[in-house]
Amino acid sequence: MGGALAFVRGGVKTLRFDVLGSADFLVPSRAAAVAAAQSALGFPVPRPQWSSGEPGRGFSVTFMRPHKSLAVSPTLLEVIAVEELAPDADPRAGIVNIRAMSELQGDRPVKTHGVVVGTSQIEEIIERIRSDGRRHWIHYDALGIPRVWMGATEEDPCDYRPDDDAGLLLEFVPTPALRLWPETFEGDPGIPDDVGPGGLVRLASRCFLVAELDKTVDLLGAAFGWELAGPVEKSEDGSRRARMAFSLPQSAWLELLEPAPSHPDAEALARWGTGVWQIRIGVNGLAAKAEDLRSRGTPFAELVTGFERPPRVLRVDPSATPGCLFEFAEFEDSRTE
Repeated sequence: MGGALAFVRGGVKTLRFDVLGSADFLVPSRAAAVAAAQSALGFPVPRPQWSSGEPGRGFSVTFMRPHKSLAVSPTLLEVIAVEELAPDADPRAGIVNIRAMSELQGDRPVKTHGVVVGTSQIEEIIERIRSDGRRHWIHYDALGIPRVWMGATEEDPCDYRPDDDAGLLLEFVPTPALRLWPETFEGDPGIPDDVGPGGLVRLASRCFLVAELDKTVDLLGAAFGWELAGPVEKSEDGSRRARMAFSLPQSAWLELLEPAPSHPDAEALARWGTGVWQIRIGVNGLAAKAEDLRSRGTPFAELVTGFERPPRVLRVDPSATPGCLFEFAEFEDSRTE
């Protein structure tokens, strides 16, 4: 991987964010969600080492890959469930705030434990938020790797407040901690030869619904020097969308969507407020994926986005994957360039 890049624009230092490490859902049943991702969506069977959940750690998790190669799809689907946390649990081995994060999101139909962002400038991030006095908690895991959770404190990691990260539940980690393959940084390989028509290629985006897009973008820029991947886009119905920049082209986008009143997601924003929403997956042929979903008996709807890319998506009915919300898009329409 190349050296870290930092720029100064308008007197504000911008920092480098390499990759969205995972896109997660907090689910009622991890086993059921993993099985549904395989049967209803077509995810490969995860290897045993991609799961963990020792008693007393407070959570159990399975990391799933749309494609087996991290060079193709470095952003993982993280299926995670809240479990019991033992009173004497090693704080380095568990996530002590995960139950609080779940409860914080109330009755949202989809929830997140946090947005994992890999950065090659973790020390610069820590220095910046400390000097600005932004609320944060640095959690050192069993390997001594710092994980920077925004909105909480070491004294009370369960007391999350959204003022310093716009309610995105950001967690910054050093990029090497994600254990990506060296070839991941050699460029976007596109659609591999082993992906047939309708096959899954990569996680393309992780969407948050936001009530005030401009305010959210401004806060992320001021707090972290995090730039957009391009200008704010406006759809045909008046919805507005911003994408946060990552240096790795295969990374899933972090998409911020402010839906217009007529948008299908406007009701969700009005009911549950700013928060996590769907995961979009790039596939090798949208029509072929539609046929695959029909053959699986997976209910879905075709939606017109109103944006140039992707123009159409297939949204899976959430009844097929409880606790999750998935969309599919044509791979070429889901790419960042």
